[in-house]
Amino acid sequence: MTVKVPMADQDAPNPELELRRLELERYKAHLDFRKFVLGSVCAAIVIAAIPPLFQLATAVLEYVKSEEQLHLDQLNREAERKAKEEEFQESYIKDFLADALSQDIELRIHFAGYFAFVSPENFRAGWQKYFDSLVTHRELMRKKIDDMEAQWQQAAKGQPGGSVETERLERNLAWIYQELGYVEPNRSIAANPRAPAGSAAQTSETLFCYQERDTRKPASQQFLVRCNPQRTVCDMVRGPSRNPEISQTNCEPVKGGDATRDLIQGGLAGSLYKYGSSRFPSPFPQF
Repeated sequence: MTVKVPMADQDAPNPELELRRLELERYKAHLDFRKFVLGSVCAAIVIAAIPPLFQLATAVLEYVKSEEQLHLDQLNREAERKAKEEEFQESYIKDFLADALSQDIELRIHFAGYFAFVSPENFRAGWQKYFDSLVTHRELMRKKIDDMEAQWQQAAKGQPGGSVETERLERNLAWIYQELGYVEPNRSIAANPRAPAGSAAQTSETLFCYQERDTRKPASQQFLVRCNPQRTVCDMVRGPSRNPEISQTNCEPVKGGDATRDLIQGGLAGSLYKYGSSRFPSPFPQF
């Protein structure tokens, strides 16, 4: 016997399936809500953060550019300073070219020692090396003089009337003595260029003098007058003073005589000098 199920019973909804469908709809709605919220929040954060980040990046870029510009400016200033130092050094040394090329090694030693002391730091090592080489050369020449003088004495004793050997030794000794600025005994050669300095103060020979005032020294020694028979030596000894407490005149010609009679011998580079508590009057150069 067949039992027929009524059609109304077959079309009736399943409660369990309906419940699951509702849960899925609710979950989907929940996901959409979270997606909306998270998307909106992230977009707001990004929009809010973009201007400050852009400003920060711009500031960092400007800082890097300014640092690079400062570095370039510093390099340019350093290069310009070195160029000016070299230009000053070259132009200043030209005034002492005669001393640099002088045959007198003592004058060249004073010349190199002066520039080794007053030159800028980047030139000082070269001047010091030049000074050391001149001193070494002078010592070698002195030793050579001693050896050749002994040879000359022996040759002169063996040949009282003279010989080719004694003439050769005399000639070579004369060259060396002239380079060292000495006058060898009993030889007929040019005199030491600094030897007349002492007598110049007593005679009418022209001296080149300058006057200086140094307010840092005791009152009795604030004024100084210094003279030398050679203008180039006077200029070298005077040098340029950049100290505001030191005032100097130029090296000017002064006739030797009563005015220079009291000057003291044995000063720097063989100069004559004298200290005083007040300004030295004419004929010495005036401030």
